[in-house]
Amino acid sequence: MWRSDTSEQYRVYEFTDEFVVDVLTWACNTPNADFTEKINTENMSDKLIKMVSDKRFKRFREEMISLSNCKDIQDVKQLFLLFKEKYKEIIQGQVKLPFSLDEKIIEQIKKPFDYYYKQLIDNESFWGIYNPEVKFVSKKKVREVISKNRVCPYCDQVQIESSTKTNMDHYLPVSVFPYLGVHWRNFVISCGICNGLSQKNSQYYLPILHPHYDEIENKLKFSFDFANETATVQVDDTENTIKSHNYLKLFDFNQLYKGTWEELNDEYDMIELSILKMYHKDKGNIEIVKCNEIIDESINFRKEEHRKSAGTRTYTKMKYDYCSTYDDRSEIISWLMNEQRTR
Repeated sequence: MWRSDTSEQYRVYEFTDEFVVDVLTWACNTPNADFTEKINTENMSDKLIKMVSDKRFKRFREEMISLSNCKDIQDVKQLFLLFKEKYKEIIQGQVKLPFSLDEKIIEQIKKPFDYYYKQLIDNESFWGIYNPEVKFVSKKKVREVISKNRVCPYCDQVQIESSTKTNMDHYLPVSVFPYLGVHWRNFVISCGICNGLSQKNSQYYLPILHPHYDEIENKLKFSFDFANETATVQVDDTENTIKSHNYLKLFDFNQLYKGTWEELNDEYDMIELSILKMYHKDKGNIEIVKCNEIIDESINFRKEEHRKSAGTRTYTKMKYDYCSTYDDRSEIISWLMNEQRTR
């Protein structure tokens, strides 16, 4: 629930844009290719010729031919090129998609792009052709590097410090946008819960907040029901935008944050511990005004601690917002004044 600073690390896959453009360009220029005939290389880039000439890429050739048999492949290429240049603007609603693909077309191109993601970008020989100047890195290693010492950028609840605890999420789902299957801007490493059936799965909304582009900590806020010990997430009144509302629809944060009140009990204890530490630093008499200053300073200290830990420690956004609701001021002041009198 904070803006993530990892977006540039996904550029490790930026080379796949050239590959996808090469494949779609060939498919557009070579419609209805025959599986039984030798593949036509006239409209291919040099790199693509190397791919189809390599016997290790038999499956790749088959999937290329299937794309050339897609009657609306020109539309697929148009949409991909638009996302390639304007992905962020589309997410934010500044650029609208000119059209959507028919479900039959989506189903037809899903298999090739699924192969590109699940197998091809994890193939060292593929990297050798399309990204020869960069050492091959497996998807597992990419997830490990990006997620090291981090929490899920969606829920802020789960440590994703190892590849076994992460998913490479396609922010816009490949069930609707299969041509974004290997586009680097569409990757967000998250926890399995947020990317699973109970949460995001194949849902999407446009426009929407994005953890790589938006300061989500300023768009959403927690509210607290102290009587029922529940924390809920809502759109900040000053940022009441459709993007924020769509983000809340995409992730059922209120369900995710059920049963997390114990985390706030711990934070309450940490606030009071901070107050006591600052109080004991002052050896002289402390008046009520000074007590208030100590409380304010302690709360600001805790908030700053959470801001510094954003993205690396769990529940920081919820605890940050909770600090602003600390309401035991009169009780703690009475305790401090009484403690002072008994010195």
